[in-house]
Amino acid sequence: MTLRRVAMAWTAGTAALLLSASGQAQSPAPQPQPLGRNLNGEDCVLTAGAGNRHGIFCAGVASTAADIAVLTQAKDPQELLGDEALLRGFGRVACTGPIRPISMPSGLRGAVRTCQGGDGFPRFALAARGDRVQLAVGHMTALDLAREVMGRQDKGSADRPARPSPSARPPRQPQQPAQRPAPGAPADAGDVKQRIAQLEAEVGGSMALIGLQDVGKLDKLRELGNSYNSLRDYARAEDAWRRALEMQERLVGRDNAALGDTIGHLALNVANQRRFDEAEKLFVRADPLTRRSPDPDHYPRLLVYRGFLNELQGKYDQALKLVGQSIQIRRERREARDALAHSLYAEAGLALKSGDLARAERAAREARMNFGAAYGSVNWWVAEAIELQADLARRANRIDEARRLNTQLIDLRETLFGPSRPLARAFAQAAEIEQAANRPDQALAAWRRMGQTVVRDRRARGEADANDFAGYALAALRQSRADAASAGSLTDEAFRASQVPRGGAAAQAIGQMAARLAAGTPELTALTRELQDGYQQIDTLRRDLATEMSKPPAARVAAVEDELKRRIAETSAAVERLDQRLTREFPAFAQLQSPAPAGTAEVARLMKPGEALVTMLSSDQGTIVFLLRDGRLKAHAVALSQRALDTVVRELRRGLDWTKTGETDFDLDLSYKLYRALLGPFEDDLAGVKHLILAPAGPLLAIPPAVLVAKPPAPKRYADAEWLVRRHALSVVPSIDALRALRGAAQARSAARPFIGFGAPSFHGAPGNQNARSQLGATCRDREETIAKLLRELEPLPETAGELRAMARALGAPNDSVVLGDAASEARVRRTDLAQYRVIAFATHGLLPGDLVCDTEPALAFTPPVKAAPENDGLLDASEIATLRLNADFVILSACNTAAPDGKLGGESLSGLTRAFFYAGARSLYAASYPVPSEQTAQLTTGMFAELAANKGLSRAEAARRAQLKLIQVRDIAHPVFWAGFVLIGD
Repeated sequence: MTLRRVAMAWTAGTAALLLSASGQAQSPAPQPQPLGRNLNGEDCVLTAGAGNRHGIFCAGVASTAADIAVLTQAKDPQELLGDEALLRGFGRVACTGPIRPISMPSGLRGAVRTCQGGDGFPRFALAARGDRVQLAVGHMTALDLAREVMGRQDKGSADRPARPSPSARPPRQPQQPAQRPAPGAPADAGDVKQRIAQLEAEVGGSMALIGLQDVGKLDKLRELGNSYNSLRDYARAEDAWRRALEMQERLVGRDNAALGDTIGHLALNVANQRRFDEAEKLFVRADPLTRRSPDPDHYPRLLVYRGFLNELQGKYDQALKLVGQSIQIRRERREARDALAHSLYAEAGLALKSGDLARAERAAREARMNFGAAYGSVNWWVAEAIELQADLARRANRIDEARRLNTQLIDLRETLFGPSRPLARAFAQAAEIEQAANRPDQALAAWRRMGQTVVRDRRARGEADANDFAGYALAALRQSRADAASAGSLTDEAFRASQVPRGGAAAQAIGQMAARLAAGTPELTALTRELQDGYQQIDTLRRDLATEMSKPPAARVAAVEDELKRRIAETSAAVERLDQRLTREFPAFAQLQSPAPAGTAEVARLMKPGEALVTMLSSDQGTIVFLLRDGRLKAHAVALSQRALDTVVRELRRGLDWTKTGETDFDLDLSYKLYRALLGPFEDDLAGVKHLILAPAGPLLAIPPAVLVAKPPAPKRYADAEWLVRRHALSVVPSIDALRALRGAAQARSAARPFIGFGAPSFHGAPGNQNARSQLGATCRDREETIAKLLRELEPLPETAGELRAMARALGAPNDSVVLGDAASEARVRRTDLAQYRVIAFATHGLLPGDLVCDTEPALAFTPPVKAAPENDGLLDASEIATLRLNADFVILSACNTAAPDGKLGGESLSGLTRAFFYAGARSLYAASYPVPSEQTAQLTTGMFAELAANKGLSRAEAARRAQLKLIQVRDIAHPVFWAGFVLIGD
């Protein structure tokens, strides 16, 4: 099981959503009462909560504008406002202002004090005494409304007043069954994506205010960050939290204590992207701020997040120490049960990873109890705790208990989410339990239920987990060895399963592309919106059904449940019809967004004589390799995890980096070992293959397959090594669905013009200086002017001018087909009719998502504009590329790189960039996976074009191979740094 490093947090604007500390059951809330307008002119209402707690809500702000309670104490108002612990616990505020008398309606005696909330914004604390003693905490704009409400409530109530304890929080905002949960509530996975779209529209893409109160906008940014985090989309979550931090810094200053919690959330999402040093610096900044925050929950929450950072680095003892401190603080402060439960859940997962099963079980059991007490039995976090308990039971070999808990988990998630990734994960756990019980047939059946759940839901397909589908594929392969009669169909089943998950960076780029493409086509926009509305309606109905089913038996109404089930089935059928229509009317878009896996027979029909296809799926457990040749599919598994592959690829790339220290030794032995592990079992099957197509896994996308060595090598004898390219023409595809799309498309008529190239943009940094690129890594995309400034400081690429001119000469193109310097701009690319050119070259820096921290897409850098704008900031990212119209046999990407300055591999980012060019109409890419010396770049590209011109009918892969072999034969440049950097991607 993987511990969820998600934001176990409630935003500053969600206090009104939590149960009061009294522990009383809530009766149905009355309808909100209109109050009129606040000082900002927004309409406000009064809502009643548990006990004697009330909240004022105003339009444009999801959180309470003010919270009001009736107290048991008979204190004077001024004495009450001097009780710092009470104010901090009740309103999550720190009050430093003087206590002053204030006029109140109905003859009440009152006092007021200025305070600061957990978000850093100013608050008031208001106390009044008449027949009853009342306390209110809220935003300044609601002060007059709070006075009015307290005057109304002073008379005529027979309710026994309840004193709020320091740990008490305001009541839940009343919800009607069909309403969306307010921000911060435990979000159903199905609601999250729909809510994100709404929030993005309301918040906007820049920091310009859009008419909401500042606090309302901040609430939405925080909710947006938590929503993306719950979907494990850490890059977009990071962007939302950075925008929230910018807003707070602008409004309350950089040293305000309220910034600590926001910085902590930002650090968590940076850590989840494995940028550990950066995350640690953020945590160090957040620590003293959260210690003095008005909200006492900020510091213990930060401790949990710092624990997650240590867990990601394998420092389980330190992580457990931090989480233990959080638990101790929350127990001592008697914090709300949900907060304590989150810390306990983190402790259980960490103890499990460290091997302390007894501690893990204690913490998981207590976490589940507290989640249930805080939220009820039918709840997202309760399901998480049950999953953890079932995993612990399996590891302790208590199989019957694990099955019982897993059955509860499946029932709960099916009720909450329907066909979804959370339900699929529950089936995956069922399969793991049956594997532990040595029941392979039952395990495979559970894996199949997982696969069916994911494949039938478009959203779940986009979030498929490689570890789960690797488990499915391995189970099918194991069964194929035990069942000779069904071996072929079981291997095909494993092959299909391996195609479902996508890499994180590639998936994010594809999601951005899909959103931009849908927005540009009115018919597609309408259809996708209708689909989204349908999904949202299903999610709402499922939530309503879960609410009904969580009631005591005597309160449940069978007719209501049956009607909700009927409407769920009816709406689900309508959504399925819309999905089929999307696939029928916009097949390319549907295939890009969530492709269906292809079987052996379908892929075999795409293959040409003399071709073979090798595909891979890498996971935490290992790597599965498939070979398809002449309609026959074979597979084997190797114990090389994704992390182990990452280590191997990094080591091989060290021998390909001549930019820092000149030519370095390439590890021929390591390359041979990698070949033996991945392709060695297929060596006989590959004999005679002319063209080998590879769909590499994860980190392998960052290394050209030509550098694999197929025979035991002699040290440093590069010219004599049995490079894989000596045996086969090689090409790479990002996925099988990309190959299917390329070969299934009708062949377009050849473009009229031979070539256009864009290169040597106007960058003015010092040669070899990586500072500007590193600074881009700390810059958000919505700061267009800052980005343009940093782009100007990138290392210049003057040698690319010669590369492009050499390509133009080789293709017989005129001089004006080479666009350089200031003219090589994003705007020039956009306004050029690129569909006229057979070959299009970009000789410029390629930036990975890690190079531009707030961007989730790879991009090409161009001469920045004098006046930057969102649509013209000097970066052409993947989703913008997908909107271009191309008719190119080749797109050449020179001077690009599949590793960042910090060594982080970015092969998946190249995959996302590739898909964008394919969607735009390119048939193949010839891309640099690391910087290649300029002279050899020109020799490789022009040599390939010369081979194609001299040999009609020659494949692109064979032409590229011949150009590489000519360089290998020159002993002085036989080192792979000179000839292996370019990879042919596509058909």
